[in-house]
Amino acid sequence: MAWTSQLKRLAKLSTGIKPALLRQLYVGVAIPKMMYAADVWCTPIYETEGGKKARGSVGTATALTRVQRTVARTILGGLSSSPTDALEAHANLLPIELLINKLCQRATT
Repeated sequence: MAWTSQLKRLAKLSTGIKPALLRQLYVGVAIPKMMYAADVWCTPIYETEGGKKARGSVGTATALTRVQRTVARTILGGLSSSPTDALEAHANLLPIELLINKLCQRATT
């Protein structure tokens, strides 16, 4: 998405904002924008009986995970070879699959 490059511009090493503020900006602005009406157009992600194939909004989750990975690398200043789950854990970000499931669950109650 276009605003991920803008977040990268804000996070410059010498003149950029602090990583905590960048994370707050991502959580406060970008995630709600990405997840707008997710309870309507997304279905919860689950694995089939054998655990071999995931069902639900897997394609959407994959695309949004790429965006979140880019932002998490920007927040932490991580290497491109860093694993996504480690980046999300260190940046204190909920994985996209769990976020979609959480929003779908919240909409049903």
